[in-house]
Amino acid sequence: MMTFSNKVVAVTGGTEGIGKALVQLLLVQGANVATCGRNQDKLYKLQLEHPTSPLHVVVADVSIHEDCQKFIQSTLKTFGKIDVLINNAGISMRAMVQDLDM
Repeated sequence: MMTFSNKVVAVTGGTEGIGKALVQLLLVQGANVATCGRNQDKLYKLQLEHPTSPLHVVVADVSIHEDCQKFIQSTLKTFGKIDVLINNAGISMRAMVQDLDM
């Protein structure tokens, strides 16, 4: 079943963990996928893992407004639309709340 056939899905933080798993699953389900990450080498490796897939990658840090604009504009230029946006980028934190400096 091609659940995302002909859909364009933009996934932030697609080079590791949940984001990378989402990118891979969406490609299998027929989506055109755009993803961004801060590390060019990881994005390049992701492209090498999916050489014939409709995968568009952009180096971008989602904490920088201009990078977000660049990612969206580049995706629109490449695929013509965005049907789904998954804001996945982030850094996990492993600590007890009471141990955090606030």
